[in-house]
Amino acid sequence: MKKFLAVISMTMMLVAAMFTGCSGGSAEVLQEGDHATLRLMAGGTQWQGTYLENLRDFVKAFNNGELGEEAQALNVTIELDVVTDMSSTYPTRLRSESRYPHLMLFDRFNTPEYAENDFILDLNDYFGEREIDTALFTSAAMTEMVYDGATYGLPVDLDLWGIYVNMDMVEAYNETASDADDIVLSNDWTWTEFFEIARKLTSGSGDKMVGGYYVGDIYEHFYKFFLTTGEDFLTENNTPNMDTGAARAVLEFFKELTGAGISRNVEDIGFPREQIAMYTEATYYASYIERMNSDLSYKFMPMPKAERSSYTFENASSGGMFGGFGLVIPKPIERIRNDAYYSYVERSLDVLEWWTVGEGASYWSQYNDTMPALASLQDDEELMDVQTLKDASAFVDSYKIRPQLPGYMNYQFVGRQKYRGYD
Repeated sequence: MKKFLAVISMTMMLVAAMFTGCSGGSAEVLQEGDHATLRLMAGGTQWQGTYLENLRDFVKAFNNGELGEEAQALNVTIELDVVTDMSSTYPTRLRSESRYPHLMLFDRFNTPEYAENDFILDLNDYFGEREIDTALFTSAAMTEMVYDGATYGLPVDLDLWGIYVNMDMVEAYNETASDADDIVLSNDWTWTEFFEIARKLTSGSGDKMVGGYYVGDIYEHFYKFFLTTGEDFLTENNTPNMDTGAARAVLEFFKELTGAGISRNVEDIGFPREQIAMYTEATYYASYIERMNSDLSYKFMPMPKAERSSYTFENASSGGMFGGFGLVIPKPIERIRNDAYYSYVERSLDVLEWWTVGEGASYWSQYNDTMPALASLQDDEELMDVQTLKDASAFVDSYKIRPQLPGYMNYQFVGRQKYRGYD
């Protein structure tokens, strides 16, 4: 599973849209009391396997009237449209009156990119009319839905990235280790401690090998490790700060990890299969583990804080990055933005409001075992009675979002290329 979308090339997106024919006839204006069928697009490589099953189950329960009276009163059926290649599919759909999505669930760090290209609707005035208080949400999550003074949607969850640790393996190691050599997990752990634990948890060889930590996707985690140095990722000119000690330290650390013989090429399935003792993923991953191996005992840890000889990081701290999904209303080409379109906008807003500040926020968290973006629900003991969320709640305040810039994935790509070419 990979949470990140592929690098978005807006030039290609626009070209694709220009050369795709328009289709579909005119929709009728929704009248009060009319039943509405709303197309919900969910895009990106996140939506597959367990995650797609959870989304489908949520939508099915909504359509079957199983998510409370508020949902039933909306008089709406959701038609789910899942796509993996957003860069080619979404702009094309915005030219089709019969296929453009009425709602979209997407990685909300993409808000600046879509706003810059006029692909999503500014909802400031609508939220004002409906008296929706955006202060009800975790501040950083709400920040990801705002760009250049406009609010484009609302967040539905918080997805913290950290290190999953197999606790059965930790306990097995400690049974034979001396007290001085025991593995002790602390939320304030360092790179050095993390690396040493990875070495201790590495055992066996060949098909019987257990890797202490999976490094096959390490390049995807450059920004997460960089955050733990406490230094700024971007310069004043909004370019990646790759010439600092922080960047060099991360790259050197990655080289050591990849050369240490502590990994197996098993990807995300390796952790629930107990082929890997530690794995970097987001809180969403817990649902995947539950389906693959419900008996697995594990702990969710923050990214370890930077610590390396010859480098001084005055503001280093454990923590890392969080993201999550947001709901927005797509903005098709001008020809389609007629009275019928705006009548569907109002009905889409009904669903968006229910899903984010209404009963739907709790149901979404239940179906996905995710931390709600609605701050009041984070104090709901029953809702948060999930081990991963209990672990994550202890350090959520130390987490940060990605830079709010169009084309952020290009910045991450710079880190990836630096890692691959680092000597």
